[in-house]
Amino acid sequence: MMRKLQLSLGMLAVAGAAAGEETGERPHQTSYGELSVLEEYRDPAQRTGHLAMAPAIDALQPYFNFKASLSERAGIHYVVEYAPLFQTQLDGGAGNTAGDEANFILKWTPTVADSDDENGLLAWYQFQNTFTEHNTSEFMQRMGVLSPLNGGVTGEGNGSSDFLQHFAWEQHFGERWRLMAGKLTSRVLLNLNRYAISDREDFFSPMLVNNPVVPYTGRLGLGAFVEYKEEQWYVSTMVRQAGGTSQWFEFDELHADELEYVAEIALTPENVFGLGEGVYRFTPSWTDAVGDGVAAQPSGWSISVSADQDIGDKLGALFRYAYANEDFRDFKQRLSLGAQIKQPLGMQNDRIGVGAWWGEPTDRDLDGEYGLDAFWMIQVAPFMELSADLQLVLDPALSNRNQAWMGGLRMRFVF
Repeated sequence: MMRKLQLSLGMLAVAGAAAGEETGERPHQTSYGELSVLEEYRDPAQRTGHLAMAPAIDALQPYFNFKASLSERAGIHYVVEYAPLFQTQLDGGAGNTAGDEANFILKWTPTVADSDDENGLLAWYQFQNTFTEHNTSEFMQRMGVLSPLNGGVTGEGNGSSDFLQHFAWEQHFGERWRLMAGKLTSRVLLNLNRYAISDREDFFSPMLVNNPVVPYTGRLGLGAFVEYKEEQWYVSTMVRQAGGTSQWFEFDELHADELEYVAEIALTPENVFGLGEGVYRFTPSWTDAVGDGVAAQPSGWSISVSADQDIGDKLGALFRYAYANEDFRDFKQRLSLGAQIKQPLGMQNDRIGVGAWWGEPTDRDLDGEYGLDAFWMIQVAPFMELSADLQLVLDPALSNRNQAWMGGLRMRFVF
């Protein structure tokens, strides 16, 4: 175990030493977690990329003008995000898996464009599809790996699936209070991290970018979220239906004896020991018992910690921990840490990241898994990203092998 930890920390140290002399800006904002792409790509034509692709930008300019007009006249701002992904095992016979994910994300603010009012409707629809014989979970099983390797289609079959991930009204009361009510997903509101946002943007492994331990990250449901924010701290809470579904307008699902309660307190200092901005979150939760029979989930509690810290202008670090006292997810406990290099080739949105994790399976007959995930994301064009990824899982929980290697490629288009 000590040798594995030394290997993980050594790779992180190499990542830190490799940071160049260019000044980098802070990473993506996470006011809405994965949905912050709404602001990051408000005008793709203004982003920089290694390839200018002027003819493509010119051809798309009428579309960008339409989006700008829709935002100005009707208060509707949206993005269409498409991310195909390919992964293969590099040291065995599990083959490969490939699929895509498409997202339609919309914010409707019924005010004039020059208003600072952020009140409005936030919606997120997601579609996933598998191209190969084996979907993500089947690929993992063939490799003997319990840790998720990407966020693709899971469950039986290799077809497609679609979800209404988020559909809620947001209301601000002055500069401090924020309320959101409707069908909520926690990945928009809680347990976020600036350096581990989603498997479409940075790290491929959900062991880093998601929380495979706590039950509230595995569901969505009707409820309400309230936040009070000061300059260097905030507190928030969410109460939500624990047995919610992803159906479009299924609003008759609220039951007083099947609720989920999540709270979060965070410190957001602007400068930590001269290193830069940091965000430190502590997130406890309680879930009522849900369902019966084979699909039943017992009541239980969990705790999560998520920290991200700027280290100067060129490097950022992350730390995440989670524990749950019930057996809803595949992992009962997860610890991860990592780092990102900003602007490795001088382009504002390029990133290199290295992360390591350890997970304790819920099944007590299985041993813990250790893993490494290294990615390089290149902003190829203003609306296109390309990422290469390498993952290593040590002591795969479902295999007698000592390790498993995976390589992956991902593209991301945002319009």
